Amino acid sequence: LNMQGMTTPTGAPDLESVARQLTAAFEASDWAAMAALYEPEGEILSAGRPRIAGRATIEALLRQFPPVHLRKSRNALTDVQQSGELGWVLFDVATREIAKPGEAPVERLSRVALLCRRTEGRWHIWRDFDGPSPDVQRM
Repeated sequence: LNMQGMTTPTGAPDLESVARQLTAAFEASDWAAMAALYEPEGEILSAGRPRIAGRATIEALLRQFPPVHLRKSRNALTDVQQSGELGWVLFDVATREIAKPGEAPVERLSRVALLCRRTEGRWHIWRDFDGPSPDVQRM
C-alpha cells in the first residue's frame, strides 16, 4: 500500500492520518500497531466472513496475512469525510501474494470503508467494512 503524496480533498488531515498509519503498519507487517488503531471493541466486517470484534481478535486475524516480503499491495484513497466526532475513510486495495511453487498467485481486489470516531482528541477505527470490488485497479 502506498499513500505517499496523496492529498485530502476534504481538509480532514487528522482523520486521513488513520489511513496513513494503517498503511505504514501494513507495509511493515506490524500487526500490533494496526490493531492499536481500532477502538477496544472495534469490529472488522468482511464480506463472507464472520464478524471480528475487539483488538486482540483483530490482531489475531491480521497475523494471518503473509509478511510483507511475500506480498505486493497498492491502494487508492478515494474519500475522507468527517462531521464532528465521526468520520469515514474510503479506499481501494489490490493485493497480490507471491505464488508458492506450482501455485498461481492470489489476488484480492477490495473496497474498504473505515468508520472512525474521535474520542479524547484521537481518531480510532470503530467499524472496518471491506468486500470484493472487481473495479479496483489490478496489480
